[in-house]
Amino acid sequence: MHLGHRFQRLAAPILVLLVSGCAGAGLSSSLPAATGGPGAQGALSTAETVTRATAKATSAPTATPAPSPSPTPVTYLVGAYVNPDPSASPGLSSIASLQHALGRTLNYDLHFYPITYSYPGSDLDYDAAAGLIPIISLKCGTYSNAGIASGQYDSEIDAMANALAGYKRTVLVRYLWEMNSSLVSEDRTACAGPDDSNGYFNASDFIAAWDHLRARFLLDGATNVKWFWCPNDDISTLGQYFPGRSQLDYVGVDLYDRPSETYGVYVSHFKQTYSAVEDLGAEKPFIVGETGATSSEQVSFFQGLPSLYAAMPAIKAWIYFDAGGSLGNWEVQPDTVEFTAFRNVVAE
Repeated sequence: MHLGHRFQRLAAPILVLLVSGCAGAGLSSSLPAATGGPGAQGALSTAETVTRATAKATSAPTATPAPSPSPTPVTYLVGAYVNPDPSASPGLSSIASLQHALGRTLNYDLHFYPITYSYPGSDLDYDAAAGLIPIISLKCGTYSNAGIASGQYDSEIDAMANALAGYKRTVLVRYLWEMNSSLVSEDRTACAGPDDSNGYFNASDFIAAWDHLRARFLLDGATNVKWFWCPNDDISTLGQYFPGRSQLDYVGVDLYDRPSETYGVYVSHFKQTYSAVEDLGAEKPFIVGETGATSSEQVSFFQGLPSLYAAMPAIKAWIYFDAGGSLGNWEVQPDTVEFTAFRNVVAE
């Protein structure tokens, strides 16, 4: 969901879940037998035997328990999209300002670009210098899926692929994120094709466009570009748009804690969506492409993420959408208890 557009079905820095264990060691021993032998002055009396044995046992060193092993961390990569317009709200206005406020470097920086963007651009140059992995939410622009699949825009696609190949760093591309959303959302009507109907992209055309894009990138040597399939949370439709596990590197979903729902509803909804994606047999690392909560839910949202994600082993990363839209504002205001909860959950 991009800033200023309508969200559809609102959906590492590093989370550490400490799984501690302990181990102890006991020591068993018996008292040594007291005996007399050749050259001995004689057999000890019963009382003296007990006295000496007791003294020896008392003076024996106390066994030291074995130290507990260090906790084993379960880590998640984390990224963000930050509202780039400082006049839009009092929130943070750049990934750099968010990292400074969090006191750590993030792993991913989320962007929204069309195919015709002048790649890599200043944002990706910043990511390279800062050690961030860019995630490009690739817009169809005015190009329809059918047109892309037919090769009509290969020169533009090749220009993008060659530029990113020259970037020589890992880049994630999630083409037409939330592709199972309405054509009206994200200004998508301009890229509607002849086969699209009922206000939604034709699933076959989307898959054909996805496959063609990926094939052109491979042909152009852009092997550093990884393909991230990221629908919205409509579990009744997302499977229709799945291009197949051999055609992607990451799977995920966009899912937000909606303003009209409680955090408990979000948790239940997230689990259902995660299962629906995993049931496709993707067997790929799972990235939460966009997520967020409004201010009234943010403390519960951040405090609950460790236990929520711990039950979903495919999740490897999550991206916080620190911006607003027509259906909600997900920004976390600095110097608040909500921001403290955010900082605590991503603390290194």
